[in-house]
Amino acid sequence: MRRLENVVKKLLHSLIDACPQQGFIPLEEYVFQEAVKAYLADLSCLDAEDMGALLSATSFLGMLQRVTGGCFLQFSRLTLFWLAEIERVLGVLREGLAQALDSRTVSLALRE
Repeated sequence: MRRLENVVKKLLHSLIDACPQQGFIPLEEYVFQEAVKAYLADLSCLDAEDMGALLSATSFLGMLQRVTGGCFLQFSRLTLFWLAEIERVLGVLREGLAQALDSRTVSLALRE
């Protein structure tokens, strides 16, 4: 499980590094990007079970829609593409963590 958590952390940090802060962007967009990067950094600190529970509760873009009232849709295409990539990767992580945790639960149950 530790190895899976390390891979997840690397993926999340690669998403942080992919943040499109090139050239001039409006202050609101910069602040938003920084908040998303902080969220991803916080997410990378969770263990697999907590991360799986959080990711299964809601989609990333759904959470952004609720939190911002959809104002993030006004940002640049680069930021929107970055957000879409985050949604895609978190969806893959959600599925992968669910499978890993299910197989771990099954193996623990078989041991008992």
